[in-house]
Amino acid sequence: LRDLTVRNGYVPNGDGSGGGVLLGNGGVVSNCHITGCTVGGNRRQGVGLYNNGGTVVDCLIDNNVGRDYYRGIGYYQAGADALMDRCIVTGNVAMTTCCADGGWTLGAGVWANGGTIRNTLIAHNSAGDIGAEVGTEPIAVGVYNAGARFVNCSVIDNTYCEGGEKDGDFWGLRNVNGSYVNSLIADNGCTNGVVYNVKNGFTSQFTACSELSNAYRMSRGRFVLSPASALVDAGTLELCDVGPLDVYGQPRIHGKKGVDIGAVECQDSYGLMLILK
Repeated sequence: LRDLTVRNGYVPNGDGSGGGVLLGNGGVVSNCHITGCTVGGNRRQGVGLYNNGGTVVDCLIDNNVGRDYYRGIGYYQAGADALMDRCIVTGNVAMTTCCADGGWTLGAGVWANGGTIRNTLIAHNSAGDIGAEVGTEPIAVGVYNAGARFVNCSVIDNTYCEGGEKDGDFWGLRNVNGSYVNSLIADNGCTNGVVYNVKNGFTSQFTACSELSNAYRMSRGRFVLSPASALVDAGTLELCDVGPLDVYGQPRIHGKKGVDIGAVECQDSYGLMLILK
């Protein structure tokens, strides 16, 4: 599947997955825009895109809507061979969030268990209005990771609306059994301004990662990293394959000493932008 816009997909009542695109056993999705998909009930996985063992490259997954119990409103990934590269997951939202029931209500942006997510921006996703009874399991408003490897990703500005009794149980990223290299996790949390980035903080599973706030500025509708940023050349090339291009298709190593932390590589001059049709 390539060079398409998939719009207004729907997951009906009953358990279901992949309202926009469903990769049930491998396959490739490239240069696609998956947007406006919704659900008819709760307990849905990958409302925008569900990927089990496939490859998703150069895609925009935005403005998909879930409710109550969910796993990855924007994107769901499983399988050791699964890969997401150079994608943007943004503006995906839960209409309501009840509670983290039995491993549900996790990852308004991304839910991952296996494979690699690389050079990807996960930003401005929301768990919506949190009800009073949210249970005891922490909720991930941006990313829930049960076993994937994140390389040069940015998880930023994912939020929820305060309304429950469990303030502090909601995190930009909740890590259960994953790993992270050269990734930025910053400015996530409640809309009242309190920042909750990573449940339990950076552990040994995080290598060359950062919580630097306000790391990017906006230019021509995309994030730009300043040459003076502490993220520039601060990544490592020893533990992972960062890929040749950043989220916008710009060279990863651009006449510099090393790789930058996060999905966006600082450039002396701009390359071609990814244009999604």
